[in-house]
Amino acid sequence: MRAMHELLKQKAGIWDLFTRKEEYHSNKLDEHGRFLFAEEYMRNASKPEVSRYLVENGMEIEFPENKTFAVCLTHDMDDIYPPLSHSLLSSSCCLKNLDFRGLATQFLWKFRGSEYSPYLNFSKIMDLEEDFGAKSSFYFIASREDPNRFRYDIEDLESRLGEISDRGWEAGLHGGYYSYDSSEAIKK
Repeated sequence: MRAMHELLKQKAGIWDLFTRKEEYHSNKLDEHGRFLFAEEYMRNASKPEVSRYLVENGMEIEFPENKTFAVCLTHDMDDIYPPLSHSLLSSSCCLKNLDFRGLATQFLWKFRGSEYSPYLNFSKIMDLEEDFGAKSSFYFIASREDPNRFRYDIEDLESRLGEISDRGWEAGLHGGYYSYDSSEAIKK
């Protein structure tokens, strides 16, 4: 790993691309103080320039079991309980497809008790991935609230987090609106 970083640092443009330097030292920020995305910064986003540079300079790519590619499955768990806008959109989609069972699920999930949500499907996700010999990472938001709504209290998910870990999947955190730049808020 150290050799890779040293190799990347040898070429300033590649290092800047690898670290996305413009996101950390930008004068152009949005109203929330975040990096203001602009097409000009991402014009070659689909070209693997950093990877190409590493391979051209002697780095060898190794995938498990001599496979020719690898996939990293991740899930950002921003919402545990669907916001109204999502329920309405999902309901209209169900109605359009004459999926009355799905329509009932969209409208009635709130009446099944506080322990139920159609988004609390971690076991189903893990079962599906297991069928394909895959495992993923679940990243839970490290902030109960954002400017628009209550998200969820991660402490309410203790048993589900235990299941994720016990089954060998990975559970981690990602920042929220009020915690993206605060290690203390994420620790809390």
